[in-house]
Amino acid sequence: MYVGVTANTSVNVIPGTARKKKVAAGLQIRMFNVGEGECVLLVFPNKDAWLMECGRTTGKKKNEKLADDMIDYLEKNKLFLKVIIPSHPHTDHARAITRLISVKTNSIENPVTIYRSNDQGWKNKKSVWLKPFRKVVSLFANEIVIKNNQKKIVKIADGVFAHLFAAGGKTRPNYRSLFVQLRYHDAKILFTGDAYKRYETAMLKKFGTASFVADVLKITHHGSKGGTDKDVLAKIQPGIATASTAKHKSHDLDPKTRATINNQGSKIKIFETARTNSGKLRARDIVINTDGKSIAGSGILYHARRLAPKFK
Repeated sequence: MYVGVTANTSVNVIPGTARKKKVAAGLQIRMFNVGEGECVLLVFPNKDAWLMECGRTTGKKKNEKLADDMIDYLEKNKLFLKVIIPSHPHTDHARAITRLISVKTNSIENPVTIYRSNDQGWKNKKSVWLKPFRKVVSLFANEIVIKNNQKKIVKIADGVFAHLFAAGGKTRPNYRSLFVQLRYHDAKILFTGDAYKRYETAMLKKFGTASFVADVLKITHHGSKGGTDKDVLAKIQPGIATASTAKHKSHDLDPKTRATINNQGSKIKIFETARTNSGKLRARDIVINTDGKSIAGSGILYHARRLAPKFK
């Protein structure tokens, strides 16, 4: 569906053929259905790509398969992966990166740039998967650490910027996710990792509303009721919300989270990978395109839909 997005609102629109082509040639966000995990690819008009998260909960082999599938996807679509951003050191967000950047391919920059937070969990010596992850990163990546309570702004192209920021303090260490607000011309998209409510509010207090406001929100922690603080959501004011979900209850969009979003605005469109809006289990990728410009009287134009999964 084509929608115009303003604060807490998405309205269906019908753009002309020329405008549809501009949207298709603009930014694409693809949230892959990966079951219990998260993997989101940003593709820019010049075919450069950024990867936001890449991992599954279930073991080494499934993460290696996810990495191989991603490489195949990049190669088939003639994409060039330049940046990877694992929001926090959990297997379901980062484990596939180990194989992804160690396999020889012309579709990934060497060294690829990895942005991460200063979460001490990245140095956990007891973790089975983090030791090989650290070794591979040291060999094949240019790692840039975003320190606590600091923001880094990365220019991607004219009018296109990524704002990366993280907080410290007394929030739960395991959920100190690196946030990314992508500003694509007039469009804004917010990625929140697995942040809990206390961390969300700490981030908002530190960095302010301008860093949070977004047309599209990647719902934190797969829709867990522990995240998506209603006061923070009131500052974001999304018209579209997406969630990487699965049948498993720890990766499912909680009814309380859905209610929080619906209470914020009845015209917010919610998409999840595991289920339809009616709640029926039906795995799909979520694909969103935008040219980053408005459509007369209806806000920023997006093309949002659920498509057959690329990965199994």
